[in-house]
Amino acid sequence: MMPHPETDRFQIHRLSMPRHSLPLTFALLVSSSLTAQGDFKSIGDRVNVAGNLFFVAGKAPGGQELWVLEAGKKSAHLVKDIHAGPNSSGVAGIVAFGKRAVFAANDGKSGEQLWISNGTTGGTTMLTSIKADAADAGIAHGSAVVAGSVLYFFVKGAKGARALWKTDGTSDGTKLVKPFEAVANPDPNFDHRPTAMPTGVVVFRVGTSKASRLWCTDGTTAGTRCLCDVGLAPTGPFTLVGPKLAFTAGSGATWDIWLTDGTKAGTKKLHGKAAAKAGGGKIDGPRTTKGNRKLAKIHFLTYCVTCHGQSGKGDGPAAIALKPKPRDWTDSKWQASVTDKRILQVVRDGGAAVGLSPLMAPNPMYGKNPAVLKALVEMIRKFDGKK
Repeated sequence: MMPHPETDRFQIHRLSMPRHSLPLTFALLVSSSLTAQGDFKSIGDRVNVAGNLFFVAGKAPGGQELWVLEAGKKSAHLVKDIHAGPNSSGVAGIVAFGKRAVFAANDGKSGEQLWISNGTTGGTTMLTSIKADAADAGIAHGSAVVAGSVLYFFVKGAKGARALWKTDGTSDGTKLVKPFEAVANPDPNFDHRPTAMPTGVVVFRVGTSKASRLWCTDGTTAGTRCLCDVGLAPTGPFTLVGPKLAFTAGSGATWDIWLTDGTKAGTKKLHGKAAAKAGGGKIDGPRTTKGNRKLAKIHFLTYCVTCHGQSGKGDGPAAIALKPKPRDWTDSKWQASVTDKRILQVVRDGGAAVGLSPLMAPNPMYGKNPAVLKALVEMIRKFDGKK
């Protein structure tokens, strides 16, 4: 693919995916099968692609490259030595795209680019040919998302410039959607976080660590538009709640929950009068209402399930990497030993404030909304005995 005239100053940056995103069965599989091989120098990013485990590993005398453990096989094999010889190709951020894996890699000649693989040497090819313009340029971490038959990703350039791209898995089908101007103090930890909605529209953020704007795209330049023209300092991921996405935004001690349906008119704060209208009562009172419980459920799906899981058993996707393990809310003995006030304090102030794990973050945004905290406590109590 020829470099795009507007974006040949860009280079692919590394995709990233948390290692704990791998299902437990695959984690055990990689631990037993790969450890049995015994001679990997390191094992990095990994993802389940149509039943096959793609992962990054280093094995003497070569560098870190892409490997695959096929379903039903007892040993893994090198997919392709992308950067031939002892050097590493820097494979990073493997993402499942149908029956193939998409990732960033450097062959030593073209710089870091976007690649795709079906698990065979011949089926592992480079999708992009984008010229570098800065040492830290590339695909922003967490910027890849699949929406139907299209994968969207962000290319990051010098001085905070970035561009939204899409691919259908072919070189000809890998195209620029929209370039964005450079911004001061870009923050890769809070940028982008694209999320696909049921309609196929992708919602994402572009901005800095102090302010960012909400955008959406349908895959066309004309259909890539700003949903919210107010600067937002976001925290946490987007969470799909029915047909809408929920997210939090604010600054300092003032935070709000927002909902968007992918339109400018449908992007609004869900608090105060709006939440009261949705739930039939004020959310800042001591009584829990339908609106309070809705906000509590959004919070639960956005934050709690990561560690405690949908079942409340402490088996969320992040639990495998945590010590101590998350609390099992279905444990009746624990439920009987703790007061509502104690649970509320942990949720509001965080683990460190009460002598528990500092990995439990505080939630100061609910300081003025005690009824939401009460609704969260009620949700936690409902897990009692649900083994």
